Amino acid sequence: MLKTSFPWCAHWSAELRSLFSGYVATKQAQHVIDYDDFLLY
Repeated sequence: MLKTSFPWCAHWSAELRSLFSGYVATKQAQHVIDYDDFLLY
């Protein structure tokens, strides 16, 4: 999806993966959800 929808960001895939993993870990540690989580629940 990154290559097809956001080709200008494709070379940052490893950094984005790390960023989003950290974001999820922080949310879980703080026992919070964001809007996307809310929509899923």
